[in-house]
Amino acid sequence: VDFLNMHVSAASTLESWMTVMHSQFPTAHGIRYMFPTRETVEKASQSPDSLPRILRQHGYYTTVVSDWAGNCFKQVDMGIEHNLAADIQNLDVFVAEAVLKSHAVMAFHLNNSFGKWLVPEVQKVVAFLDPKILSRQLRHEMAQASSRGQPFFGLLFLSETHLPFLSSWHFNIQFADPSYRGPNRYRIDLSVDTLIQRDLGARPPTEQIQHIIDLYDGAVREFDDT
Repeated sequence: VDFLNMHVSAASTLESWMTVMHSQFPTAHGIRYMFPTRETVEKASQSPDSLPRILRQHGYYTTVVSDWAGNCFKQVDMGIEHNLAADIQNLDVFVAEAVLKSHAVMAFHLNNSFGKWLVPEVQKVVAFLDPKILSRQLRHEMAQASSRGQPFFGLLFLSETHLPFLSSWHFNIQFADPSYRGPNRYRIDLSVDTLIQRDLGARPPTEQIQHIIDLYDGAVREFDDT
């Protein structure tokens, strides 16, 4: 099904996925903010009405595969039995990312199924996540369900369309003007701290705005192709 007129109930990942999985607005399922209290999370995690829980009662094999964008599935229990989403970005995750990014060659060679088995922390490094690996993980999960004769419910969630619109080559140049040499050439070069404190500052020139749109279009294309 191709949804041509899709709207989210809240412009944030956790609240939106809770709405999709429970068919309720945030005021009903209780997750209304990106950083809910522990009590709110525990209450929401006990809801029996999530789609994955209902499907599991009918014998479905349920799974989610995601990079950092889907760490909300580790934050609230939505009833998915085989949870292969990335961990919540806490201090341990940031430390692991800092260590692996300081050894870029090692992280590059570990970005495969064997590497993730050998050093699970590599999955936490945003810069080295490969959507092809994640899609293979989902296909493996489908094979697991098939081998058991179970119907299958699977969710693949990717981060390309999140800031900084970091897609793989050649998607990062597919829609861009090849003569563009300004800022944000292959991704949005921003400091999150600066963005929070001072926003983006003065409005960028028209050609830079168009280039950012082109980067986003490339990210959407890679998402769709995956």
